[in-house]
Amino acid sequence: MMRIADLEFDVATCRIEAYCHVDKMQWDIQIECNSHTDGMFHGYTPTLSLSLFETPPKAFSHWTGLAPRDTRWAEKNDTDVTPSGMLYIFEHTPIFECYARCSNDRDEMRIELDGKCDVYFDEQYQFRTAS
Repeated sequence: MMRIADLEFDVATCRIEAYCHVDKMQWDIQIECNSHTDGMFHGYTPTLSLSLFETPPKAFSHWTGLAPRDTRWAEKNDTDVTPSGMLYIFEHTPIFECYARCSNDRDEMRIELDGKCDVYFDEQYQFRTAS
Protein backbone atom coordinates (compact mmCIF):
# COMPACT_ATOMS: atom_id res chain seq x y z
CA MET A 1 0.00 0.00 0.00
CA MET A 2 1.19 3.52 -0.75
CA ARG A 3 -0.34 6.50 0.99
CA ILE A 4 -0.31 10.11 -0.20
CA ALA A 5 -1.66 12.28 2.62
CA ASP A 6 -5.06 10.67 3.35
CA LEU A 7 -5.29 8.66 0.11
CA GLU A 8 -4.32 4.99 -0.06
CA PHE A 9 -3.27 3.25 -3.28
CA ASP A 10 -2.81 -0.48 -3.78
CA VAL A 11 0.62 -1.40 -5.14
CA ALA A 12 0.38 -3.11 -8.54
CA THR A 13 4.10 -3.88 -8.91
CA CYS A 14 7.24 -3.33 -6.89
CA ARG A 15 10.71 -4.32 -8.02
CA ILE A 16 14.26 -3.86 -6.89
CA GLU A 17 16.87 -3.03 -9.49
CA ALA A 18 20.61 -3.45 -9.03
CA TYR A 19 23.06 -1.56 -11.20
CA CYS A 20 26.57 -2.99 -11.26
CA HIS A 21 29.43 -0.52 -11.49
CA VAL A 22 33.12 -1.28 -11.13
CA ASP A 23 33.35 0.22 -7.65
CA LYS A 24 29.75 0.00 -6.35
CA MET A 25 26.28 -1.51 -6.60
CA GLN A 26 23.39 0.94 -6.86
CA TRP A 27 20.04 -0.27 -5.52
CA ASP A 28 16.83 1.26 -6.90
CA ILE A 29 13.17 0.55 -6.18
CA GLN A 30 10.35 1.01 -8.71
CA ILE A 31 6.75 1.03 -7.47
CA GLU A 32 3.63 1.27 -9.64
CA CYS A 33 0.22 1.68 -8.03
CA ASN A 34 -3.33 1.04 -9.12
CA SER A 35 -5.82 3.88 -9.56
CA HIS A 36 -7.43 5.19 -6.40
CA THR A 37 -10.68 3.39 -5.65
CA ASP A 38 -12.61 6.71 -5.58
CA GLY A 39 -11.03 7.99 -8.81
CA MET A 40 -8.82 10.59 -7.11
CA PHE A 41 -6.25 12.24 -9.38
CA HIS A 42 -8.66 11.63 -12.31
CA GLY A 43 -7.67 7.96 -12.43
CA TYR A 44 -3.95 8.67 -12.86
CA THR A 45 -1.78 6.12 -11.09
CA PRO A 46 1.18 7.04 -8.87
CA THR A 47 4.61 5.68 -9.79
CA LEU A 48 7.53 5.94 -7.39
CA SER A 49 11.19 5.75 -8.47
CA LEU A 50 13.75 5.53 -5.68
CA SER A 51 17.52 5.41 -5.78
CA LEU A 52 18.14 4.40 -2.19
CA PHE A 53 21.41 2.64 -1.52
CA GLU A 54 24.94 2.10 -2.75
CA THR A 55 27.05 -0.80 -1.51
CA PRO A 56 30.45 -2.23 -2.35
CA PRO A 57 30.21 -4.76 -5.25
CA LYS A 58 30.58 -7.84 -3.02
CA ALA A 59 28.97 -6.58 0.19
CA PHE A 60 26.72 -9.67 0.42
CA SER A 61 26.12 -12.83 -1.60
CA HIS A 62 22.34 -12.46 -2.14
CA TRP A 63 20.17 -9.36 -2.67
CA THR A 64 18.25 -10.09 0.54
CA GLY A 65 21.43 -9.02 2.38
CA LEU A 66 20.48 -5.45 1.52
CA ALA A 67 18.15 -5.36 4.55
CA PRO A 68 18.08 -4.02 7.15
CA ARG A 69 19.28 -0.65 5.91
CA ASP A 70 18.02 2.95 6.04
CA THR A 71 18.84 6.30 4.51
CA ARG A 72 17.77 9.96 4.60
CA TRP A 73 17.92 12.97 2.34
CA ALA A 74 16.68 16.54 2.60
CA GLU A 75 17.17 18.03 -0.87
CA LYS A 76 15.07 17.71 -4.03
CA ASN A 77 17.51 15.54 -6.02
CA ASP A 78 17.08 13.84 -9.37
CA THR A 79 17.26 10.04 -9.28
CA ASP A 80 20.81 10.12 -10.66
CA VAL A 81 21.84 11.03 -7.09
CA THR A 82 21.79 8.37 -4.35
CA PRO A 83 19.74 8.63 -2.19
CA SER A 84 16.83 10.31 -3.96
CA GLY A 85 13.31 9.72 -5.18
CA MET A 86 10.71 10.90 -7.66
CA LEU A 87 6.93 10.54 -7.60
CA TYR A 88 5.02 10.61 -10.86
CA ILE A 89 1.29 11.27 -11.08
CA PHE A 90 0.81 14.17 -13.49
CA GLU A 91 4.52 14.92 -13.85
CA HIS A 92 7.76 13.90 -12.17
CA THR A 93 8.27 15.64 -8.86
CA PRO A 94 11.18 15.12 -6.46
CA ILE A 95 10.69 13.74 -2.97
CA PHE A 96 12.50 15.61 -0.20
CA GLU A 97 12.86 15.59 3.59
CA CYS A 98 12.75 11.83 3.25
CA TYR A 99 13.53 8.81 5.41
CA ALA A 100 13.58 5.36 3.79
CA ARG A 101 14.01 1.99 5.48
CA CYS A 102 14.45 -1.42 3.94
CA SER A 103 13.75 -4.43 6.20
CA ASN A 104 12.94 -8.13 6.06
CA ASP A 105 9.50 -9.11 7.27
CA ARG A 106 8.77 -12.86 7.26
CA ASP A 107 11.32 -13.44 4.47
CA GLU A 108 9.87 -10.62 2.36
CA MET A 109 11.53 -7.30 1.73
CA ARG A 110 9.61 -4.30 3.07
CA ILE A 111 10.24 -0.67 2.05
CA GLU A 112 8.99 2.13 4.29
CA LEU A 113 9.25 5.69 3.05
CA ASP A 114 8.27 8.94 4.70
CA GLY A 115 8.84 12.09 2.66
CA LYS A 116 7.34 15.18 1.08
CA CYS A 117 6.57 16.21 -2.49
CA ASP A 118 4.04 18.25 -4.46
CA VAL A 119 1.67 16.16 -6.58
CA TYR A 120 0.36 19.29 -8.39
CA PHE A 121 -3.28 18.42 -7.84
CA ASP A 122 -4.65 21.02 -5.42
CA GLU A 123 -3.59 22.80 -2.24
CA GLN A 124 -4.65 19.88 -0.04
CA TYR A 125 -1.97 17.67 -1.62
CA GLN A 126 0.94 20.14 -1.81
CA PHE A 127 4.04 19.11 0.12
CA ARG A 128 2.26 16.29 1.91
CA THR A 129 3.86 13.23 3.41
CA ALA A 130 3.93 10.17 1.17
CA SER A 131 4.60 6.76 2.70
